[in-house]
Amino acid sequence: MTKKHAKDYAIKHSGKRINKKAEKIIKQKSKDEKITCKSLHIAAKEIGITPSDAGIQIDLMGLKLIECQLGVFGYLPNGKILKKEIKFSKQVEKIIEKNTQNGKIICKKCWEIAKNLKMKKLDISSIANIKNIKIKNCQLGAY
Repeated sequence: MTKKHAKDYAIKHSGKRINKKAEKIIKQKSKDEKITCKSLHIAAKEIGITPSDAGIQIDLMGLKLIECQLGVFGYLPNGKILKKEIKFSKQVEKIIEKNTQNGKIICKKCWEIAKNLKMKKLDISSIANIKNIKIKNCQLGAY
């Protein structure tokens, strides 16, 4: 990421400051000015802040978020790694649709569904994608 992009991310959060404890832990978990979704969620727990606040911290630090656990962004070469085909039951489909509003489901809800059904997060997001349901409101603020 260039310094210009780092500034652009920080602009979204005028008045916010880098938390020194967060900076130290996040830097330990980042590499080449990038941090994975999974690593940032772990860091947020260690620091004792919300995922949203952790997302703000990486914006202020100029780090790039990669490897979304739902597969929505951050993978080379094409960005997404959503599965195009996956077998799923009507029960799973109904649960996803029940948590959908206006053709959209929020990131955190996908995580909750995956946990409750003991499924992979990527499988839930892939099913949503197959059903033309858009995933919105990233817990870290990426989308």
